Amino acid sequence: MTAHEKVFGNLLRVVAVADQSMGFDCYWVDTYKKKKNQRTRHKIRFVHWTNCIANICPREEWLVYQKERCYDMSHNHSMYCIRSTDPKNPACNLRDGTPIFCNVEAARGFVGFINGAMDLRKDVVPCRDRADEDQTAVLTGIDTYLSYFKQYTFINEMEVFVRDQYQQSSSSIPVLSLFVIFTLLFVVSNN
Repeated sequence: MTAHEKVFGNLLRVVAVADQSMGFDCYWVDTYKKKKNQRTRHKIRFVHWTNCIANICPREEWLVYQKERCYDMSHNHSMYCIRSTDPKNPACNLRDGTPIFCNVEAARGFVGFINGAMDLRKDVVPCRDRADEDQTAVLTGIDTYLSYFKQYTFINEMEVFVRDQYQQSSSSIPVLSLFVIFTLLFVVSNN
């Protein structure tokens, strides 16, 4: 993980493209209020942006006059179309702001959240009445908002520490300091 917006955006693009072919481990977590501390993971799959167009641009006029919203959103912003692999819990039923997590080599942890405002059909056609291919949701990557809160994250502190160490040494970062940093990251991530 990283606290740099552009680098994280590129990592998320790679995860989204690779997930379409290989199916990485990205999911949302459901917590049951009746059963304390019981959580279940529901796996999601990234699908092509055109799978969300029926929900994002429900009328033909939108396709003509709102081309940026309908077609270019995934290129200008860090937004992706997702589908749930669990037929009992379709992605279009997810609440606005539901966090999405990934456990992929470069992107581990919280990567984005559901953007319910993009679904213009949710009030017209309930999720259960939609065709299977239209039971999608829009994921907004956290790199879109990372600049607002990155100074409070642990990973940003580590990146600043490494950068400061690199600037102090004339050649490169000592191997020992890298070992200490990655050991700290490993310990914190396992807790």
